[in-house]
Amino acid sequence: MSKTSINILKAISLFTSIFIINGCMPKQADGTYPSTYSYHPYNKNPSQHAQHTQQTSSNRPTEVITGQPWIQSSPNSPKANGILNLATAQMGKTYQWGATGPDRFDCSGFTTFVYKKSGIPLPRTAQAQSEVGDRITYSNLKEGDLIFFRSPKSSRISHTGIYLGRNMFIHASSAKSKVVQSRLDSGYYKENFQWGRRFFK
Repeated sequence: MSKTSINILKAISLFTSIFIINGCMPKQADGTYPSTYSYHPYNKNPSQHAQHTQQTSSNRPTEVITGQPWIQSSPNSPKANGILNLATAQMGKTYQWGATGPDRFDCSGFTTFVYKKSGIPLPRTAQAQSEVGDRITYSNLKEGDLIFFRSPKSSRISHTGIYLGRNMFIHASSAKSKVVQSRLDSGYYKENFQWGRRFFK
């Protein structure tokens, strides 16, 4: 391996070590994660979003929010297929905190980019995205749904991705430093999954 390659690997390792193992949120100086919604540089006014009560049980009923501009057609429609095709076309692109594409993304920048290109406007941040659309339990997830995660050390949503079906999802991962596909039914993601949101009707 060349000296340049070694230096690049060291730089990547140093960069990723400042982020949460499988999410978007960087640690604070004391090694903890922020308990307030402050981990994205573009979030200037957290009070503009309604306070959302955390509900982590996977057997809670689906919460339906109607009359919103982001509600579209059926999850099995060509719109959903378009979302999946566009999302997977971003595979391997670089993770960068605060980035919204087209070549670099953070987690919510990735979901915002894909949905916007598909004609569905989303709030910019993971926490804000987790508060809109139809709330979906794990067992009711369908292709194209957004899914959300919360670090055990945070009271706020810390990561988001797009469900692909068959217990797989695609997301911009700080741990992998790029857009990747991961399993939802094991390990960190299974343990820290909160809920999904559907933007089709």
